[in-house]
Amino acid sequence: MKYLSEEELKGFENYEYTCKDTSPLSNYVMHPFWDQAVKLVPRGVAPNVLTMSGFVLTLVNVGLLSYYDFAFYASSDLHPEAPPVPPWVWLVCAVNQFLAHTLDGIDGKHARRTGSSGPLGELFDHGLDSWATLFMPVCLYSVFGRAEMSCNTWRFLLVLCNIHFCFILSHWEKYNTGILYLPWGYDISQMILLGSFVLTYLYSYRLWKFTILGWGAGECLELTLHAGSFFMTIPMCLYNIHRHDTSPHQAKEDDQRRSPRKLGLPPEHGLLPEKLPATIEARPVKMSEAQLPTTVVLQQPREPPKFRGTPCDDPEDWLEQFEHVVAINKWNDEAKL
Repeated sequence: MKYLSEEELKGFENYEYTCKDTSPLSNYVMHPFWDQAVKLVPRGVAPNVLTMSGFVLTLVNVGLLSYYDFAFYASSDLHPEAPPVPPWVWLVCAVNQFLAHTLDGIDGKHARRTGSSGPLGELFDHGLDSWATLFMPVCLYSVFGRAEMSCNTWRFLLVLCNIHFCFILSHWEKYNTGILYLPWGYDISQMILLGSFVLTYLYSYRLWKFTILGWGAGECLELTLHAGSFFMTIPMCLYNIHRHDTSPHQAKEDDQRRSPRKLGLPPEHGLLPEKLPATIEARPVKMSEAQLPTTVVLQQPREPPKFRGTPCDDPEDWLEQFEHVVAINKWNDEAKL
């Protein structure tokens, strides 16, 4: 099946990745480190090899924690039948997390360094990132568990939905503005994940068995994530789109190219409408609605996240979104002529 026309494929030649990163952590800590780390990579290594290697390390973490803590009870004192995760697993997870974050940060730099940067590399990178939005939170959930002083599996599903929504929102923002505004929360979340693995390795899961104003450590992290999404991510996204569309310079460009871009649902077409029904319909055939919560979410807690659907995991979804980006680039080229 052909997804892009010949005319749209021409946009690949002129496509330029445009992003804006205003995070102090990213600009003053991570990027200086990555600028030095990328020099260690041989020029003959393909950038996509770095991208895939980082993703594989994340999969190793998921595999280890799924084996030693399938039901998310290993970090609970109330379930002695589930032995704690061995300390060495947390150390391996910490090392893998650090390497995965580093590889994800230097793959683009290495691509520009070797002159191999292109839209397909971005497609591959962000496609794997969409899967990482599922795997990384699942790994962090094993640190706090599903029992005391943490959220249950239903609330954890809401956390995953929140993270996936923010991921989609950032690309919806790029569709409307032409710029990918990198969220502050990304590097912060990576540091939280790394720190959680290291501290759990050093002091065990019991380090997180404390409360703040009656809220457990896991619940505090859950609340912080939801608050950050609704009071920071969403407002900033809407503000950036509004500022882009109300600027005189942008209005002039839109008049010149007669862009058919529309705000609202078009960028989400192919993502939410197709994924949400799969969430509702994904259940064993002979199971009633009354049995669903206790049978699936409670007894098989690692299954519902797969049912929910990872944003952009379908190549057709990503190609459809990428088609919008290529088309916008083509309109920009026509406006310059």
